[in-house]
Formats: sequence, C-alpha cells, structure tokens
Amino acid sequence: MKRKTKECEIELKDAKNITVNTPSSFFSHLLKTFLFYMDLKLEINVRSFDRVPHHYIEDTGFMIGKFIKNRTKSFKGINRFSWCVVPMDESCVLFSIDISKRSGFYLHNLKKIEYMNFFEGFSRGMEITIHLRPLSTGNYHHFIEACFKGFSLCLKEALKKKSKIYRSTKGIL
Repeated sequence: MKRKTKECEIELKDAKNITVNTPSSFFSHLLKTFLFYMDLKLEINVRSFDRVPHHYIEDTGFMIGKFIKNRTKSFKGINRFSWCVVPMDESCVLFSIDISKRSGFYLHNLKKIEYMNFFEGFSRGMEITIHLRPLSTGNYHHFIEACFKGFSLCLKEALKKKSKIYRSTKGIL
C-alpha cells in the first residue's frame, strides 16, 4: 500500500520482521513499539518532502489505519470496544476504542502535541473512535511511548473475534 503527496510518501507492506524507516528516529521507535505490541509485522518507509513532521506523522497513522481496516475485511464478530490503562514509569495513559465506522480522535485534558496527529490520522484511516486520557504525563518520552503501547494493546483487543454477529443493535456497523 502506498500514498504519495506533495508533502510525503509512505509505503507499507507485509514483512517477516518489523522494519521502520522514517525521517525521525523517535517516530520510528514509536512505530516499532506499536507494531510489536499489535503482533503486526510490516515494513514501513516514510519520506518527507517538506520536512514538516505533522504531515508524515498524520499520514502514516492514516495509512496504517487503512491497512489494518483492509486486512480485517469484516468487522463481524469482533469485540468492537476496548479500553486499557498503560503505565510507563511516571507516565500513565487511558485509551478507549470503538470500531464503529465513525472516525474521531478525542484528547482529554491535554493540549494537542505533535505525535497525537498519528492517532487522528489513524482514526480516519480505519474509521474508528479513539479516546485518550493522560492520567499522569511526567517524562515526555515515557508519556508518548505509553500512548503508542496503550493504543496498540487496546486496538488488538478490540479486533479480537468474539462471536459470529456484529456487535451492534443495528445488526451492522
């Protein structure tokens, strides 16, 4: 799967191992962490043409969300809802997800920071609702990493097959 704009180019493909190349070593680390906790082996290559992190971070989230949505094929029988609390040293985050085909990223009690654009893009790419509530922020690196770990664990749980029907009173998502 590939996306190229005037701002960046992102390519995702299945792989035997997790391989991530982005313009930022920290963002690469966060993506590797996300993929590791999702048990998802991908090769991700990101190029930035305008050197604006916001653009490639959000677009990478969008592409990974779209990739997982396409790979899942049917949301019939999945848990649909999930939440988790993840600590990392002095930082702690709460994530909740609804795989609803309605996108939205809601950040509670925190000003939007650069890496949160990943979750915003992801919610649009996969069409899910994401809520993030920092419980304690402490060290910036630990807080952001707890976000990526928490999100991956929460998403993995929401995607688990639980039954043979859609988890919706409407009978479909």
